[in-house]
Amino acid sequence: MPHHLPGFHLPGSTHTPPPLVPPAALHPPVPGPPGEPNGLLARWLRHPGSTQARWWHQLTRLTAHHAQYLLLAAGVTTVLVAAVVVLASIDRRRTARHGRWVQIRPPAQPHPGGGLALWRQLAPLLSAQPAWAGPRPPVGFEVLAQPGATTVGLWLSPSLPVAAVTRAVATAWPGATATAISSPLLAGREGKDRRTSAARVRLGAAEWFPLAGAALHTSTSTSTSPGSSPSPASSAGAGLLDPLRGLLEALTDLPDGATGVLQVLARPAGGRRLLRARRAARAARAVRNPSPPRGLPSALLDRPSPARARPSGPVDPFALDDARAISRKLSDVPLFQVAIRVAVTSPGGRAGRRARRGWLRQITAACGLYTGRNQLIVRRQRRPAATLGGRRLGRGMLLSAGELAAVAHLPGEPNRHGIAVAAARSVPPPAELSHD
Repeated sequence: MPHHLPGFHLPGSTHTPPPLVPPAALHPPVPGPPGEPNGLLARWLRHPGSTQARWWHQLTRLTAHHAQYLLLAAGVTTVLVAAVVVLASIDRRRTARHGRWVQIRPPAQPHPGGGLALWRQLAPLLSAQPAWAGPRPPVGFEVLAQPGATTVGLWLSPSLPVAAVTRAVATAWPGATATAISSPLLAGREGKDRRTSAARVRLGAAEWFPLAGAALHTSTSTSTSPGSSPSPASSAGAGLLDPLRGLLEALTDLPDGATGVLQVLARPAGGRRLLRARRAARAARAVRNPSPPRGLPSALLDRPSPARARPSGPVDPFALDDARAISRKLSDVPLFQVAIRVAVTSPGGRAGRRARRGWLRQITAACGLYTGRNQLIVRRQRRPAATLGGRRLGRGMLLSAGELAAVAHLPGEPNRHGIAVAAARSVPPPAELSHD
């Protein structure tokens, strides 16, 4: 007689429970024939259920054995990420607090191609800045319109050398002066007597489509050098075609007691944005019109070709125009990541609110001068004082050097907009002249 039965044991006897068998051991994978592959993918394709169960069992076992190390690694990673975020925020605040402001006094007749020359000189300086905690700080082209006077200047981060920037300004516009001063207050604090309305300007279509106005600065800069003096006819023509003139007219045409600000932040664009733009150009070049439907005789009599099927139909001419426009924009190097903001501060009350709304409509109308394949649209900007004072670029939009120069440059008629021009430089008399 057996001393015990299944499920029954005598008193005093030791009973050891059977070991637990993992699910993967119940259905072990059956090896394939000698000639077939025996890798992970092949085993999963032959026996997906048992393979996934074995993988899950191995993962849970490793997680249980090394749980303390995983928790330690997760904690260290969280602390490092939080430290990087905090240090980046502190660095941005320090940059905004200790930035320098360089006031530009233009000559009586600024060169039309000076804006393009300036931004092409600033691009290497911006790329050379250290960026250990996030993107590099931008440079800001700012116009501050106050009653009776308009000030134009560049905001520079502490890592940018002021001497190099002043030399770039003097090279772009011969006769201009650049002086480092304390940074002005762009948007005043709001209260019962003062209110600020701000707007951000962005692209209406995809960022790789070009704007209007870049061809003027690109062609003008290539036809005449910045060192030469433009003729009055060319300066007048550039002033009539200058798209910035509409923005400055709206900026200086303010109600009594109001101040206006135009802020253009820019830094060189990253490689990923350029890669997406090049992909868009290739995709636009490959677009074809749908081929017309074939009749039944043609479908029956056409011999099928074993070669790879090619897209049928003629090339779309509009898509070719888009591809050429994108290629022209990408070839106008360097490309920049740009943010454009405008703001006005005026007395509060119903009349002041009505005046600010009318001013924003003028800004929207002035942006229509840049409409080409792409266009600029105006949207409301929240927290204007913190946004303008922090000078944080954000994602921005992709603009070429010519498009950026069309938005941020010295106007052709500084006196018309109340901008103080630079004093004429004194030239010593020739040595041959006698001093009788």
